[in-house]
Amino acid sequence: MTKARWLGPAALLAMVVFVVAVVWIWPPAEPSYKGKALHYWLQGYTRIVPPSFNSAPRPTESEADDAIRGMGTNAIPALLRILVYRESPLIRRLLPIAQRLHVMKVQYDPPWSRNYEAVNAFRKLVEEAAGATPELIQMYDTHPDSLSRQYIVTVLGLIGPKANEAVSVLLRAMTSTNYGIRINAAGALGKIHSDPDRVVPALMLCLNDGNPILQRNAIWSLTQFGRDAQPAVSALLQFLENAKYNPATAPVPQINNWAFELVSDPGAFGPASSDSPSVVTDAAAAALWVIDPAAAAQGQIRRPE
Repeated sequence: MTKARWLGPAALLAMVVFVVAVVWIWPPAEPSYKGKALHYWLQGYTRIVPPSFNSAPRPTESEADDAIRGMGTNAIPALLRILVYRESPLIRRLLPIAQRLHVMKVQYDPPWSRNYEAVNAFRKLVEEAAGATPELIQMYDTHPDSLSRQYIVTVLGLIGPKANEAVSVLLRAMTSTNYGIRINAAGALGKIHSDPDRVVPALMLCLNDGNPILQRNAIWSLTQFGRDAQPAVSALLQFLENAKYNPATAPVPQINNWAFELVSDPGAFGPASSDSPSVVTDAAAAALWVIDPAAAAQGQIRRPE
């Protein structure tokens, strides 16, 4: 095929790629702040380094915070869409072609990056997002991919006690085969700290899991229930014994406000995930002082600072 004959199909293909890419990438109607749409401000939370062809400065995280607060509840519907955004398989195949043909210079942010940006925006709209709890619950049940569910669970935790109607779905999330979902759910249940009769036993089961990050999340959440987590005392003592925790030589435990890990990669935390064993046992020792000081003293565990 001659060069002239080749250019015709190439130009047609390039046009198709461009049109499809624009349709899929162009954001739907969004709220704005100071004349700029939501997707611009969300770049303040991005973890993706912009390519060299896009030298336009991005907003800072502080500027993004101000914008999200300024948009308030108007941003919620768009953020819910972005939270579970998934690219079309077609656009995933066409974008590299568009870039090779130099049809368009588009910055490609993977879906998880957009999800991550939405989660960080929700951190600034905790009170405003409470009304979206029923929709988030429905989204968890209708979005089967694990990454979407990880972020949905995280946002439910960020909402806190006002998301107490999500306890049942979070308990189901605790039985997921995906570690990211379970890790986020364990922390979210502590943030909501509701229905201890059902939640505390579920968190106790995590102590026997091989994933230390899940263990640490569960222990942190148990501390949020305080005296209501009394049924977990024996399990925590057994956990320390199995870990060969020696209160005489162990450092003074710390009451840690560390909450839960934000998982962005479905395979980030598996059974072999590493975390310092001393961090987890330290958290368990501190939790005993919060839940049952008498039992902690009887176990000769040093009082936290």
